[in-house]
Amino acid sequence: MKLPFAQVKRSVCLGLAMVGVTVMTGCAVVPAANIKPGFSNVSQVEQSMGKPDMTWRNSQGKVIQAAYSDQPASFTTFMVYFNEQGVVTGVDQVMNNKNFAKIKNGMDGQEVHKILGPERSVDHFTALHQIDWNYGYCSDNDGREVFSVSFDDRTLKVNGSVVTPDPLFSLGDNEEARCVPYIMGETYAR
Repeated sequence: MKLPFAQVKRSVCLGLAMVGVTVMTGCAVVPAANIKPGFSNVSQVEQSMGKPDMTWRNSQGKVIQAAYSDQPASFTTFMVYFNEQGVVTGVDQVMNNKNFAKIKNGMDGQEVHKILGPERSVDHFTALHQIDWNYGYCSDNDGREVFSVSFDDRTLKVNGSVVTPDPLFSLGDNEEARCVPYIMGETYAR
């Protein structure tokens, strides 16, 4: 029996789409729900989520904060906070307007990292004496955008910030692509 071309084309497209879904979901997807504030500790978090992209330690050398970022491929950075005994006190997705508003002129890079985690890219504008750290995120209107923190390259202090459509996921003509924001407590892909 010979199948019509349209049916074959649809079957091939469906098959390719299923392969794409399989490949995408084949990534290490770790339930953020496994991390329980008040119960989980540093080693359990690392066992569940892997090695963090950045950590901050107290004066005794214990981890008190860890950043897990999926930049530049996606738009989330999770901060996991620990008490002095190494027990989780909270988990936050920090790529949002609330945390961007915490970035103030005069801050240094360490202060910015502690709020937003690792940047996805860095741009240097020599003639302007400006360095930009770029963070991809999903805006409140579900658009793929970039929050850029600008530093004066002579003082290495924040001197401004700007939001622009994400050029990595642009629809052209400076139009931002759409994204589906994570749902708190669901999954974190590494």
